[in-house]
Amino acid sequence: QLVGLTLLSTVDVSLLSGNNLRFSVGSGTIEDMTVSVNGNSLLTASGLLTTIVNLLGAGNTLTADLSVVNTVTGEVVAIAENSVSISASLLGGLSYNGTVSFANLPAGDYTMVISAPESNGPLVSLINALAAAQVASFVNVDVTDSVGYSVGAIEGNVLDTTASGDMQDSGQGISVTSAVSDSVDGSTPVNVTSAGVNITGAYGVLTIHSDGSYSYQLTKGGAAIGQSDVFSYTITDEAGNTSTTNLTINIGGNIEPAQANPDAQETDLTATFDTLNGESGTVGQLVGVSLLGSVNVGLLNGNSFDFDVAAGANEKVLLSVSGTTGLSLGAALSTLLSLLGGASSFTADLSIVDKATGEVVQVLTNAVNINVDGLGLSLDYSGGGWSSMLPSGSYTAVVSSPNTGGLLGALLDLNLGTFINVSVTDSEGYHTDSLTGNVLQSDGDGDVADTGVNIKVTSVTATSVTDADPVSVTSSGTTIAGAWGSLTIHSDGSYTYQPYGGVNSVGQSEVFTYTITDSLG
Repeated sequence: QLVGLTLLSTVDVSLLSGNNLRFSVGSGTIEDMTVSVNGNSLLTASGLLTTIVNLLGAGNTLTADLSVVNTVTGEVVAIAENSVSISASLLGGLSYNGTVSFANLPAGDYTMVISAPESNGPLVSLINALAAAQVASFVNVDVTDSVGYSVGAIEGNVLDTTASGDMQDSGQGISVTSAVSDSVDGSTPVNVTSAGVNITGAYGVLTIHSDGSYSYQLTKGGAAIGQSDVFSYTITDEAGNTSTTNLTINIGGNIEPAQANPDAQETDLTATFDTLNGESGTVGQLVGVSLLGSVNVGLLNGNSFDFDVAAGANEKVLLSVSGTTGLSLGAALSTLLSLLGGASSFTADLSIVDKATGEVVQVLTNAVNINVDGLGLSLDYSGGGWSSMLPSGSYTAVVSSPNTGGLLGALLDLNLGTFINVSVTDSEGYHTDSLTGNVLQSDGDGDVADTGVNIKVTSVTATSVTDADPVSVTSSGTTIAGAWGSLTIHSDGSYTYQPYGGVNSVGQSEVFTYTITDSLG
């Protein structure tokens, strides 16, 4: 029993040598514990009993504190005020009773003492009276319950200073400039330095540096389970622009709850101009050609015009048609003039064909003008036009008609379907590399927003598509069509996004909403 003890005061540890209650809280843990206080000191001398009764006053009872003392440093780390009742019994005994709970005892070696904050007063007089009478005054203290909690630090980084995306915590030349605890009322922002600053939250301490690196050390035990410690931090870029967002620490027992925070990624659709300009050659003429139909690739062997759209790109081309077919006098000319019915020109299509498959991928309808010259001695070809976006592949073209008869068919029947010049006079392409990443960080490392143990992606919705429904996500992967590209995502969080490409997608944003589920459901 000691007097004059207050929280954080220091005790001469040699005075504690008679204490046989010793306990330790392991490194990296904190402890909640409940102890029971009981004991008796027999008062045989009548004079001593009278003295004690007078000290205790009305009710023959006084209260004292129970203090926890670090046996290495002597520091008083916790005090349960007025938790021990001391009373005199009619049989001449002095009884000690109490049940006390302590929370969040940090790692260390400890003992306990019955104490009072005053250096004089009833407890001081009681101790002196017992000592003068040589009455033993040690009291039993038993630990009746205890729970330990691991408090390993959580580490991460709230910034990605190498990214050029559109997340508010990513970009080049950014730093954390201030932070504050949102969970503690009355907290004020603290300037963050490269050396780091400590910010006390409701359940632990956050250490954060201007480069975004941080660690969080839990300081509370059972009361913290299921709670969240929330901190706000402000980032500033090179231009002085600022943005504020939250860092939320979810505190669990054996399972860390899943945490979902907004997480955006961006890929650029890069324009590449004039990559096919100047491609030229000759093409043949075919009839019975229609969109998505097939051409015998052997009939294309005479074509010298072709062009390639690079892998990972989409390209559109402006095709120009030119050339002349001579008309000999006689039956051929008479037949052609008869078919024209007095007209001096007609049109044909310009079809773009995949060289590998023979598939007609685009038809520029009536894009080719065929005119009979004034003397009726030749047919002059002109025209052309822009294709729509073509995916990667090798292509050629043909002057064509969807009909097997008609004027173009008659020309071919008359063996007048000579090869015509086609050239690319303009082109415009877009390189659309795929984007890969992972929306989860299930091992607790890294700075991805969605973290936890035993978490997985269970569904995804193409938010950019009107009235889109959620789709279940599996371990083998689920592909979902967005407005500007397709997303393939797996339950482990890994994903690939492939833009469709094309000018209409330039400047657009593609949004997908996903649901994560932890082992608690």
